[in-house]
Amino acid sequence: MSEISHDLSNKMTVREPYKLGLIEKSPYIAKKEIKGEIVAILDLIIKERGMKLIDPISRVLTKNSVCEIAVTNEKDAGPGKVVNYVGYLGFMMIEDGGVAVVGDKVFIGDNMIGVIAGFDETHAPNHITLLLKADEVTTGNKLGLKVGMKMRITSPHGVQMNNPLDCQNQTVGASKKICVDPEFVDLTIYAIYYAIYDLLKEDTWKIVWKAGEVLYNEIKEKIKTVEVKEPFEALRRLAKWLKDVGYIEDIEVHKVAEDEVEYVMLNPIISPGAKRLIDQGRVPAHISTALMFAVLKQFNMKAEMVGTPKFLPDGRVVERWKLIKK
Repeated sequence: MSEISHDLSNKMTVREPYKLGLIEKSPYIAKKEIKGEIVAILDLIIKERGMKLIDPISRVLTKNSVCEIAVTNEKDAGPGKVVNYVGYLGFMMIEDGGVAVVGDKVFIGDNMIGVIAGFDETHAPNHITLLLKADEVTTGNKLGLKVGMKMRITSPHGVQMNNPLDCQNQTVGASKKICVDPEFVDLTIYAIYYAIYDLLKEDTWKIVWKAGEVLYNEIKEKIKTVEVKEPFEALRRLAKWLKDVGYIEDIEVHKVAEDEVEYVMLNPIISPGAKRLIDQGRVPAHISTALMFAVLKQFNMKAEMVGTPKFLPDGRVVERWKLIKK
């Protein structure tokens, strides 16, 4: 009987693939942003914590669960490591769950407070601790955190599972969707506008605005902006389409005055190439702006930017536009 038990025990031995080195790089290619709020503030720093981070690089955070947030500045902090210098920020209640992965960026409001270095399960099942890597070890009290502040955990790659890019094995009617790597789209647009500028120089701007008009004519029936009588609603429908098709990770349109609109955009897929073109003195595609101008043309309006774009730490860009009747 003991021999049988011993045999069964061997067969049931847990093989942790991360600990065994069977997984050499992160298998995550896309995932949803996790959202929550602070429910408790901590004011504690431990210099000899001896926190042993688990080997797996990810943990599921379910809706209404609560996790602890701590920070370290130890450079080699990571899965399987022991971390000593730890500051405690507080506890976060999950409002919109998902999978947290090492390397994810963590934000409180618009401020990035650190990058996930690993997970500690000392106090599980009561809660797990998300250990962040930051420049400075601090506490929630020192940061001036307040209960109710919003938090976000987002992928460093800017690709979300609610994007149509997560489309393998999906079908639409009789057709099968094909996933396209955002890098391919970005490099293609970069190459096209690089070549156009070399041939046309500043006349490239004519291509930008004309392309916006052509694209808008192709989609206006689908996004139902033709029937809209109010420009702000038309711009909201355009923004929703840009997110739905995977051009942008997230986008918000706010009516901040009777004649002003604010765009908040997160990680358009052509951003890397657009930045390169601008740095080279060339003209980028400006797809969303060109589409916005095409929409406003339908209402016999144009737009002028108010101030300059604000670039937030999490990759969001905030633009304010004044709408002018022609």
